[in-house]
Amino acid sequence: MTHRLHAEDDRYLTIAELADYSHLSRDVLNRYLRADVNPLPHFRIGVRILVRKSDFDAWIARVGTPRHVAKAQTRAEELEAAAKKAIGR
Repeated sequence: MTHRLHAEDDRYLTIAELADYSHLSRDVLNRYLRADVNPLPHFRIGVRILVRKSDFDAWIARVGTPRHVAKAQTRAEELEAAAKKAIGR
């Protein structure tokens, strides 16, 4: 079964609108935009950041809850630190 999105359902959201939609804080969303692992897909137009609603929905379904995203980021940082330490020896 194919699901077609209505244009209104797949609109671009500002960070403030996405915070309202997702019930996540702007700070959390901004961290996800800058994440090294599984960053939140977005578009930057000048200083404005926009996230397509369908992209956010697919991203959160793929990476999981905010806790899962934080764990993945922490693990990636641990692995990077271990690799740097191993190279430094």
